[in-house]
Amino acid sequence: MESSKLKYEENKLRDGSDYVLIYEGSLSKHRSAVLGCRGWANMGIYKPGLHRELDAIGEAFAKEGYVWAATDYGVGGYPIKRALASLNILQMKLKSEGLKSFSVIGFSMGGQIALMYSIKYPDNVSCVVDVYGVSDLPRLVSEVRRKMCLLPLFLPIYRDINILKVARKFLKDVSEEFGVKKLFSPYPEGYFEYSPIHNIDKLNVPVLIVHGTKDLLVPYKHSVTFYEKLKKMGKTVSLVTVKDGGHDQETVKKAIEEILGFTKRYNPP
Repeated sequence: MESSKLKYEENKLRDGSDYVLIYEGSLSKHRSAVLGCRGWANMGIYKPGLHRELDAIGEAFAKEGYVWAATDYGVGGYPIKRALASLNILQMKLKSEGLKSFSVIGFSMGGQIALMYSIKYPDNVSCVVDVYGVSDLPRLVSEVRRKMCLLPLFLPIYRDINILKVARKFLKDVSEEFGVKKLFSPYPEGYFEYSPIHNIDKLNVPVLIVHGTKDLLVPYKHSVTFYEKLKKMGKTVSLVTVKDGGHDQETVKKAIEEILGFTKRYNPP
């Protein structure tokens, strides 16, 4: 197979940061692509194995004949707006290289990004896969706040004092993204504007939700509520429940066949 390497730089993001796209292979031989969105870097630092779920799923899609392309937005903050801009730039560049059909998959915060991208750009997406994603930001923020206040009661569950640091960092990053000056301030409109569950009427592409029942970071019940509301509104949606699954790569591995089957149905390679 012919191999080529292209580096594309875009300097038009609102925050002035650079966007770099590097890929290898002959894109002209492919029709369909899957765009991947990784999750939040919880402590704002790089660690070995960070977001490795993208590797396994990316390899699986590539073996099925898809172009796999993923965005990265550094390790700081909760950059929903920047991530959406990056994803759109990536897709437009791939379109210019001849790709015709696209689906999106996201993990954790990346699930929120993938869903919001499908809401904002419905004509650009054939289907979306949400893997233990943040579907209701106000609800998640509310639960994190409550757990911080009741930390002594939750320590037996988490068994790790670092959960307090992660919770504070999460609230800080989300607050900064939406211009909230205090961690416990009232919710701004942006929390709802960028929450998929509050924009269901605009979500008009097929959705697959994957979630583990023992996820301690984004509770499984969030996805159940999201799924039920989508069904009630007549949307095309499926829920894959991974028994005893957590917020990790193992949950992704257990659901790969369902993810591939769903994607092939709505975005054939």
